Formats: sequence, structure tokens, C-alpha cells
Amino acid sequence: MKITEIITEAASARIAHAEDLVFFEGSKGAIRALDALASTATPDKSISIKFDGSPALYFGRLPDGQFVLTDKSGFTAKGYNGLPTTAEDLKNMFLQRGKEVNDARVQFASQMASLWNRFEKTVPKDFRGFVKGDLLYRTQPQVDKNGDYTFTPNVVTYHINAASDIGKRIAMSTAAIAVHNKTAGPNAPDEHIDLNELNQDTEVMIVGPSYVEHAPRVDTKQVVASKKIVLKYAHDIDSFLDINALSALKLSDLADILYTFVNAMVKSGTLTGLANSFMTWLPNSKISAVKQERVIQYIKENNKGFAAIFSIVELVMRIKDDIIQQLDAADAPIRASINNNPGGEGYVKSHEQGPVKLVNRSGFSAANFAKER
Repeated sequence: MKITEIITEAASARIAHAEDLVFFEGSKGAIRALDALASTATPDKSISIKFDGSPALYFGRLPDGQFVLTDKSGFTAKGYNGLPTTAEDLKNMFLQRGKEVNDARVQFASQMASLWNRFEKTVPKDFRGFVKGDLLYRTQPQVDKNGDYTFTPNVVTYHINAASDIGKRIAMSTAAIAVHNKTAGPNAPDEHIDLNELNQDTEVMIVGPSYVEHAPRVDTKQVVASKKIVLKYAHDIDSFLDINALSALKLSDLADILYTFVNAMVKSGTLTGLANSFMTWLPNSKISAVKQERVIQYIKENNKGFAAIFSIVELVMRIKDDIIQQLDAADAPIRASINNNPGGEGYVKSHEQGPVKLVNRSGFSAANFAKER
């Protein structure tokens, strides 16, 4: 997998998994997911790597020009000032969270405060607003015996050839952040950021999304067969998800319930036979008993659409996971692994109808849910 760094907007956390589009967009969403997967066979630099950085950071300047560095919780905080304007304020913000101040919390708070001067240098004096990104490392990683810089910011371990272009940039850095977008403030929408708006000749390596140039082989027969199933049951699917009918039954959040169920199955490691598993999961869910009865009755009355939805979810995941496996296995200066197995957080496929997230949920998602915070 040959990768070229491109300065452009990165994927938003709100981008849906390909298989989840059927929950929120019905039969049209399923077709959109399949079209996006089919188009990965074209080597057009439209597939970007999702970097698994942590924590999510916001940094930039207030209207008066003061520099701010904070994390996602601080940026959206309501009960306290989460926009610290000094390194000491940032350190105290982290120390004041939680019930106890232990050695690990003190160490983390101090390390985050140590980023202050380095990140401030990346933001020009006339910049206004905030940059959103995920921290990749806060001290320069070491080169291993294979000649790779290796670091694990969250769940995924990255291996980057020290002789590659990005490896040479790491050699000149003491911290790195994968930048996604910018925003005017906590309640403002995300906007595209041109990385040239930031100072890049600092100790902080600012990483835009890296695009895959290797085109995977797509099982077009399976895509075509899956589309036929979607079209055959389109009416049943869309009737099952009809928001007017659901609202009348006080089930307007049914799509969210289905999504929550799939995440629960990710945690349990069971991503087949989903339609049958739902009925086993429901009694143990946080949904009230009264609402459970409404859900069960609705499914009984619309079982064809319910079964079709989960059949399509599994078909989309099967096609998607095959594509991901090929991308993970291809040669590249940036390689990723989870628990010593090839694979990273996944990819984002840009598409004319909107980007789609390609993540192996039995791999990255399961490991991410299992990670202790």
C-alpha cells in the first residue's frame, strides 16, 4: 500500500460505518454503502487512513488572540472553564477530574502541560478559532530493530519506516497530531482546514490524512447480488424504518437501538446471526420493559423488513472486511497493527453522496471497546 500525504480535510467522527447506513438511511443508505465499497477498486486516492490518536485535542486562539490547548471534554465542558489559557491551567484541569489524584493522573497532567509551548508555536498570532486533532505521540518515538519508528497512541500500533518521507519528519519532531478540521468555537460547526494555515516548521509534526494508492480487488458479483437483495426488500426495509410510523408508536429511536445493539455485539464478538441475537440481547438491554414490548410487537408485525436489514448489514460487513484485509496487508511506509495482528483503525472512503467509514469492527472496534481508560 503506497501512501501519499495529502493536505485536506480529514474524516469526521460522525461519519457512519458502511453497514450502519441502512439503519439511518434505509434502502438508499444500503445502496450508498455498496456503491462506496465497489468504488474502492478505483485507484483514485479517495481512501484515507483513520489515525487512532489519543486524546482528542483542540488548540487555537480565542477572539482576543490568547492561545488555548484542551481536550474534547474540556472543549465542550459546561460546569467548568475547559478552555485553559496557560499550561498551569491545563494541568490543573486534568488534575481536578476524577475522584482521586494518583501518580498516573499527575504524570499525565504534567505531560499534557509540557505540550503547551510546542503547540502554541504551531498557531500563527493572527489565527482565530480552534483546530481539532488526535495526539499521536508527545515524545519522539524510538527506531526499532526493523528500522521503523513505532508508537501506540491508543489501540493501534504504528510502524513507520524511518527512511520514508514521514519518517524523516518524525526525526525532526518531539510530538505529532493528526489534524481533522477546525471550528470557530464549542458550538460552531466543523470547517475544512488547510494545513498551510498552521506553522509546520515546529517540533510538532502536523499530519493530514494519508491516502491509499493501492486499489483492492472487490468481489463485484457479491456487490451485485447484495444490491439485488436490497432492491427486493427495499419496500419492507423502508416501511420498517418509517419515522412517521415509529413516532406514532413512540419508537422514533429504533434506528439508534439497532445501532446500539450492533455495538453490543461487537463487544461480545458475535457479528453473525444478528437478527436472532437481537431478541436475546433486548431483555438485557437498558431499554424499559414497556418499550421492549413495543419493539417486539413491531418486529413481529414487520419481520420481513427487520430480517432484511440485518441480512444486508452482514453482507456489507463481509464485503467491507475483505477490502480492509487487503489494504492492511499491502506494503507501505506506514503500517498498523493491533495486538501484533496487521490492521489499524480503518479507512474512510470519500463518495459523492458523502464519506463512508470502513472499520473492521471485530478487530479495531472490539479492541477499542475493551481498552481500559
